[in-house]
Amino acid sequence: MLSSQVKKHIDNKNRLYCLQKVRNLNVEYLLAYDLVDGKTIGESIGSANTVPIPQAVTSAGADATRKIKVIHVHPKSVSFSSTDILVMLANPGFAELEAIGPDGSIFWGQIEALPQNFGAANFFVTRSEQAYLRALQRNGFPKKQQPATFLALEFAHIICTALAQVGVLGYQSNLPTTRMSGMALHAKLFADMVNETVNQLTDLRW
Repeated sequence: MLSSQVKKHIDNKNRLYCLQKVRNLNVEYLLAYDLVDGKTIGESIGSANTVPIPQAVTSAGADATRKIKVIHVHPKSVSFSSTDILVMLANPGFAELEAIGPDGSIFWGQIEALPQNFGAANFFVTRSEQAYLRALQRNGFPKKQQPATFLALEFAHIICTALAQVGVLGYQSNLPTTRMSGMALHAKLFADMVNETVNQLTDLRW
């Protein structure tokens, strides 16, 4: 495995490379590399909301003995979609996933669920967006523009935080100062939405 210092250097280099590849294009870009030797396995460019995974990356990801990191650009600087997480669940060789944004945001994830619990994890992920919408109905959609704009940006971050709390994801975020200001301003709204999303995820009556 790469040393932490070398890995940090390669991570930073690959993030910058991906962002430069799609500067001003408003599309996603993906790069996968091997955490053992640092070599790039594959890369691809996509559309505004999706990016194809190269065959070489898919083949490597199917091998549970591999340790692969996948970095991809989200042009709207949002966190992981449910599709992103389902791809991780389906590819045991994907050790780490990052979504990065033009605003400097970095979202990092890895699957925490044990292989024998992947069925339950898949169940949580596939219902996560619906759980968020139910949480929004329970809490009430904000009438003021500022909190409404906040939720429009952070909805995926809320969902991923909820999935981390139910044991599906190991999840971290590194947000730019301007975005952290919004998080601080709407900390209660964020916490309430995470808690209610968790409640909706674990409510087996629906």
